[in-house]
Amino acid sequence: MGTSRARAGHARHTRTGLMTRALAALAVAATAAGTIVATQVTTPEAAQAAQEPAATKIDVGMVDAIMGEGHTRETPTGSDLNDSIRYGVVVGMTEDRLRSSNQKLTTWLGGETAKNKDAWTYIARGTPWKWDNQTGDYGDTAASKAWMQSHYDKWAADPTKIWVNGQSAIGFKPNNPGKVDPGQTFLLGAIRHNNLPIGQAAAPGGLGQPYFVSSLNLKFTGLIPGDQGEAFPFINHETYNTLASTINYRKGGAYVKTDGLPGFCSPQFGRNGWDATQRLNNQLPRNYVLSGDTYGRPGYTPSGDFIGPAYEPDPVNAADLSQGLR
Repeated sequence: MGTSRARAGHARHTRTGLMTRALAALAVAATAAGTIVATQVTTPEAAQAAQEPAATKIDVGMVDAIMGEGHTRETPTGSDLNDSIRYGVVVGMTEDRLRSSNQKLTTWLGGETAKNKDAWTYIARGTPWKWDNQTGDYGDTAASKAWMQSHYDKWAADPTKIWVNGQSAIGFKPNNPGKVDPGQTFLLGAIRHNNLPIGQAAAPGGLGQPYFVSSLNLKFTGLIPGDQGEAFPFINHETYNTLASTINYRKGGAYVKTDGLPGFCSPQFGRNGWDATQRLNNQLPRNYVLSGDTYGRPGYTPSGDFIGPAYEPDPVNAADLSQGLR
């Protein structure tokens, strides 16, 4: 599954004029996204705004959002490629597409529509790994093969459809802050990464296409009449999957990392999980997980222990978890 890297250095502001002046004035009256507004309070307009009486309410209005053009790359700064990139506006994480295309969208999603329909503006990449074209035999059951083939057929039938429940998809749901009090922190929107396993296309340099670059574009036409929007670039780095858990071990928490139980799984599995490409009895771990057979079905042992992988820091002292983690 992919690992999103929220790289703050990539969120930069280069536009001046109306956008800068409006954000500077807003920074005096309300706090929004910390550094975004703090870096703007350096203009003469901001100093003048600071001397004026604060309004009772600041009408931020509605946030509009759209995903920018995206590319996949072999390296963070490599050539722009296209690994089945799709764009869309989708209800939640479903197949209910309000808009969908393999070209960048031109219609922005407003906060009010997003709220009423649970609509998200998305960009997605990669082929859905769990929806295999069943041309080979990997030991799956007949029912599992039929399920994967039917989903593959839907995926392959239309290259303009985004599949936020099958591809690796990044979405944003804009908010409608309306009027806010001076000094009030308010929500611009929510971002999500549907971190699903995918297959990636080959690349000229033989490195695959693990890097996904795009931008989140926002505008505030209620606050800034005629606003054309501001782009916030990002990079998503897809990594290989393991069956390691995402349990967060913490001081006073309920989980302790242990070796695998003898007779049920190897000791190292309890510590490190298994790489998704490693075969177990000539089958991919993914297949066990999908089928729920044998190794892919977590559960309790006869002694009452629950078998589950872990990949987390070690405690400083296993006998006293209050001492924290290494």
